[in-house]
Amino acid sequence: MNKSDGIRWGRVLAGGFLVEIVLFAITIPVFVLAGTEGVLAMVVPALFIVDFIFGYWVARKVRSHFALHGLLVGVVATLIYVALNLAMSGSLTPVLEMYGYSLMVLANGSRLAGAVLGAVFARKRLAIPS
Repeated sequence: MNKSDGIRWGRVLAGGFLVEIVLFAITIPVFVLAGTEGVLAMVVPALFIVDFIFGYWVARKVRSHFALHGLLVGVVATLIYVALNLAMSGSLTPVLEMYGYSLMVLANGSRLAGAVLGAVFARKRLAIPS
């Protein structure tokens, strides 16, 4: 395997971190203006769109393993989100109570799907053969 064929961990970590920064910047104003209901209404599409953008951003500089790079961006962002919630409250119970189990699963599935699809889209835009 060529060195350029490996996982670009710096980009993956930066992408996951930037996802959470952007989501935080989007969520705070929505929460202030529309409360919890507003956040719950926008969380699934916001996760998909923001993760799609950063999955694309990470994958546009790689030459292989596009979908894996996207998946890793989503996983890193999810781990950061979980770590922040655990640091703030010591458990995920408050988050699960706010979202509910079904919405939490749907939202994080949306996050992973968005990141993977963004990365795959980058491959197609770069005209890299499968």
